[in-house]
Amino acid sequence: MTSLRTLCRALSYAFKNTFKNIRRSIYEGLLLSFYSQLRVEDYQIVASEAKKYLKPSLSSAQPRPLGAESVPVEGFWVPTGSEVPIVPADYIITASIRNNLKNLARIVSG
Repeated sequence: MTSLRTLCRALSYAFKNTFKNIRRSIYEGLLLSFYSQLRVEDYQIVASEAKKYLKPSLSSAQPRPLGAESVPVEGFWVPTGSEVPIVPADYIITASIRNNLKNLARIVSG
């Protein structure tokens, strides 16, 4: 069930404008806020409709944050801690894992 709180969360993310492109930031904010509440099929419909009406510049990369150590993950800059990030060589990344990783990166980066 969606709510005013969900919409406020989306707009709060968009207000930060981490992409330096307001349409892209609104698009990412909507996906961030509504993703966990929707089935995969419904999420794809929402993403498609958001693209259609917002026409975000999906080719614009998120600028690297200044003054913070971070690594790129699925198009988003994720802050790092004191440990060196590693990717196990034997870890298999399926399409669903990649999609979930992208959504987690979207959350952490904003």
